Amino acid sequence: MDTLLLLRPTQSPVLFQQQIERGLRLAPNKENCLILDFVGQQRVDFRFDRLLSSLTGLSRRELVDGVENGFGSLPPGCHIQLQRQTREQVLQSLRSLTSQNWRRLRSELQGYATLRGRTNVFLADFLHDQALELEDIYRSNTSQGRCGWTALKRDAGLIATEPGPEEEYLSRRFADLLHVDDPRRLDVMAAVAHSKGQLVSGEFDPVGLQMLAYQIETEGYHHRIAYHDYAISADRFHWQTQNSAGPDTAAGRRYVQGHAEGWQFQLFVRGRRSDAYTACGPATLESAEGDRPMTIVWRLSTPLPARLFKEFSVLRGI
Repeated sequence: MDTLLLLRPTQSPVLFQQQIERGLRLAPNKENCLILDFVGQQRVDFRFDRLLSSLTGLSRRELVDGVENGFGSLPPGCHIQLQRQTREQVLQSLRSLTSQNWRRLRSELQGYATLRGRTNVFLADFLHDQALELEDIYRSNTSQGRCGWTALKRDAGLIATEPGPEEEYLSRRFADLLHVDDPRRLDVMAAVAHSKGQLVSGEFDPVGLQMLAYQIETEGYHHRIAYHDYAISADRFHWQTQNSAGPDTAAGRRYVQGHAEGWQFQLFVRGRRSDAYTACGPATLESAEGDRPMTIVWRLSTPLPARLFKEFSVLRGI
């Protein structure tokens, strides 16, 4: 037998191997076996990674590289060749697994721990070997209690203790730190983590530490507040205050009278709470009206670049 047509869908690596081994048996004058696999068209979420991993022993990241550049690490005499259309389909399947739901992530971690050993599972290795991103583990928009490495390990049975009182909150707050790429701030995070809460005065960058504490402890957005902030033009920005601010409050008077009293205002914008802020430069008050919240129009000293104006323009939703 030198040709196989696979028409039976299976997600079992063992059964898949048994199927193809029918054609891999040696015979006189037999040089190769052609396997035509039509099963991948059965459904869009077919798990190519499970079958290819069982055959090659490669992690998902290594599979992506193998599909793109050829399986150069296979044993001598073994080859996997994918036609262009098949290669694109398999790559799309492998990459789509990075947008995993929590249940699938839990199953992935359980299988990973079985191979590596329960005490030899680390976040960096898991992300690398499974071709995942931090955003897949620390998800800002997720159901309650389903966010973070510790929570995932507990759901996968790798942690037996009960969660602490602040674990759920901190896991969700850490999701808002993923955009940070400033070496100074990253050094502060690493130092705080390594200290295990035993902070020594003068050991940390005080400004960086204050920024970290503020981002972890403060909710920048409230789920019941809808802000109407947008760019009116390249140099004018419409902004709403917090709901508690009015002309008769300290915050409201600061916005209206602050410039005369020596205050300087800077505008920072972001499209989503998980994004990093973009500094738009100094802003001066043009007009203020309303009460709780107040509606303020700021005039920018430096006009917004075309990209930012398009992103935050009042016309962006039209």
